[in-house]
Amino acid sequence: DLDTGALNPVQMSEDIKDKAHQEIQEWERMMVEIVDSHFHPESRKEVLDAFSLKAMREAWEKGEKKQEVLCQRLMDGEYRYVSMTAHYHKKGKEGSYAILALQDVDERTRKEMLQLENDRKMAALIKSRYNILHTVYLETGMCERVGLSEDCEGCKLFEGRFDDYIQEAIEKYIFEEDIEEFRKCFGENLKNLRKNKGLTQSELAESIGLETHNLNRIENGKSFPQVKTLINIINYFNILPYELFTNKNDKITSIVGLLNKNPEKLDDFSKILNALTSKN
Repeated sequence: DLDTGALNPVQMSEDIKDKAHQEIQEWERMMVEIVDSHFHPESRKEVLDAFSLKAMREAWEKGEKKQEVLCQRLMDGEYRYVSMTAHYHKKGKEGSYAILALQDVDERTRKEMLQLENDRKMAALIKSRYNILHTVYLETGMCERVGLSEDCEGCKLFEGRFDDYIQEAIEKYIFEEDIEEFRKCFGENLKNLRKNKGLTQSELAESIGLETHNLNRIENGKSFPQVKTLINIINYFNILPYELFTNKNDKITSIVGLLNKNPEKLDDFSKILNALTSKN
């Protein structure tokens, strides 16, 4: 009860039943006891700051519907990540109350943290070799071009539609023979994916929303698909984008492919790279 500060336990875990009996009691006092005994030291201040009676009253007055904190709680003898959420509701004409719930999200959180760490390591490897990073957002067809060199780290060099960017780049900077090689490489990769799946051109064309004669031109290196078609191809084959754009015989491509499929090897590769590039 946000007006009186009284707590009415409804459902609780076994490890706090001795502190939260099935009766009305003071929220602030019980909250401090449970946090001190069951939450990780690094999580205690954040939990108390977010779910004190004063903090929840202020959240309700601001019109917030819920408040959530990711923290670590002692469960079965070990600290696990849990999501602690307060849902705010109106009581009668003037009163208000909050329902607090905890959800075990340890497995999902640790997977996301591992993926984030792997992404950081991959970004460091990319930065050590390249001066510019291109990001294409497949859902929207937008593209960003960001500098990675020391004199332009993080500066945005381009932002706009990927189709427009590619067309401008082709016209201004790329030799005609390189354009043909790029289209040929893409078409060959797409053809191999189709054949490995045992599909005819007409079957694949129907699945990705393309005319058969247009698919034939793409596979033969005569044209390049629009972003919408490219997204359909990637989703249909459930592949990473780089698998369509890179030469399978290129050594760097092989390394990137290995790391994407085996992210646990990033540590080993980082050590090898550092050893090879470090100064004596």
